[in-house]
Amino acid sequence: MTVDQALEQLRLEERQALQSRDQAAARAETMAQELEASRARRTRLAETARGLEALETRQSALEARRQDLLALAQMEAQTQQAARSLARAQETYLRAREAARTQAERAAALEQRYLDHQAGILAAGLAPDTPCPVCGSLLHPHPAALSEDAPTLEAVEQAKAARDRAQQVQNDASAEAGARQGSYETARRGW
Repeated sequence: MTVDQALEQLRLEERQALQSRDQAAARAETMAQELEASRARRTRLAETARGLEALETRQSALEARRQDLLALAQMEAQTQQAARSLARAQETYLRAREAARTQAERAAALEQRYLDHQAGILAAGLAPDTPCPVCGSLLHPHPAALSEDAPTLEAVEQAKAARDRAQQVQNDASAEAGARQGSYETARRGW
C-alpha cells in the first residue's frame, strides 16, 4: 500500500470516526433530551400522584361529611316525627281532659239534683201505715212531690261511672303524652 493510499485510508477512517462521533453525539443529545423529558414526566406524575392523594383525602372528608349530614337528616326526621306524635298525644290529652271535666261536672250536677230531690224521692217510697225512713211517723199528711226531672240513683251511678271512665281515659292520655314528651326530648338531645 502506498503512502497516498494509506493516507486516503486514514482520511476515510477519520471521516468515518468523525461521522460515528457525530452520530454518537446526536444519539447522546437525543438520549439527554429523552432523559430530561422522562424526568419532567416523572415530576408531573409525582405532582399528579400528590394531587390524586389530596383529592382522595378530600373525597374521604366529603364522604364523612355526607354521612354526617345523612345522620343529621335522619335525626331531624326522627325529631319531627316525635314532635308530631307529641302534638297528637297532647291534643288527645286535652280532649280527654275536657271530656273528663264535662263528665265530672255532669255527674256532680246530677248528684246535686238527686240530693235536692231527696224529699220527693223518699216521699215516693212512703206507704200508708209504714214508718217514714226519716222521722219514723206512720202518718204522711203532706209528702213532698217528686219532680219529673228528678234523677234516679241509677242515673247518678251511671254518670259517676262515665266520669270515672273519662278520668281514666284522661290519665291514660296524660301518660301517653308524657311518654311522647320523653321521646321528643330524647330525639332533640340526639342533635
